Amino acid sequence: MASYIGRREFLATLGAAAAWPLASRAQQPIGKIRRLGVLLPGLRESSFGKAMRDRLRELGYTEGRDTILETRWAEGKPERLTELAAELAGLKLDAIVAFSTPAAIAARNATATIPVIFLYVGDPVGAGVVPSLARPGGNATGISLLATELATKRLEILLEVAPKISRVAMLWNDSNPGMVLRARESQDAAPKLGVTIESVGVHDLINFDSAFATIESGGIDALLTLVDPFTSQHLSESWTSRPGAACQPSMSQGSSSNPAASFATGQI
Repeated sequence: MASYIGRREFLATLGAAAAWPLASRAQQPIGKIRRLGVLLPGLRESSFGKAMRDRLRELGYTEGRDTILETRWAEGKPERLTELAAELAGLKLDAIVAFSTPAAIAARNATATIPVIFLYVGDPVGAGVVPSLARPGGNATGISLLATELATKRLEILLEVAPKISRVAMLWNDSNPGMVLRARESQDAAPKLGVTIESVGVHDLINFDSAFATIESGGIDALLTLVDPFTSQHLSESWTSRPGAACQPSMSQGSSSNPAASFATGQI
């Protein structure tokens, strides 16, 4: 039976760093070593894993002394997440931190007792990670980016940048359940804004090449990219190296030295 674990308990599982001033912690004897599982959809050295390690270090937790991180990474192959999550579930862990929707689903399905903390999940309720944001219940909790609710706003901003566009190619990872929800919201919003979306799903590098060929030959006016760890890992180098990329109207949530060559993106 799945046990209910509150949000405060999850934070405590990561260590009560917020409640322990760093100066006083330094004077205390080393307590229990926290064993944390980390499930990454991409590479081990991705920004997700690095950010977590950096933050734990800032809070005074030294890896190997206060924490042991059992990291598993899928190398951009979402089909591996189920196996990797099961491997983590077989270890004696205090919690599993899952980055992205597919990783969160895999971890949630792998264990009903180990706390699962999900990050970078666009719509945890819609994807079936938790039944409710207010009361997630079970053994999973985390942060929602509310990404599906921003679909209309992204298209509106893209139209402000390029008001004459009518056909938009939407590039997205069709093997990611979170992206399925995001793509659906974008397609529903498009007619209200007077644009047509051409859905271009990818899930491996071969798909990327054929997708770009479709975009370049299909009379597309602009590019909208729904970014998850897989597309983030491969998109920039694959697309910007193509001859027509710099002329494709698009935009980015992040910074870019060439706004015309950047991407209209939504996070995970």
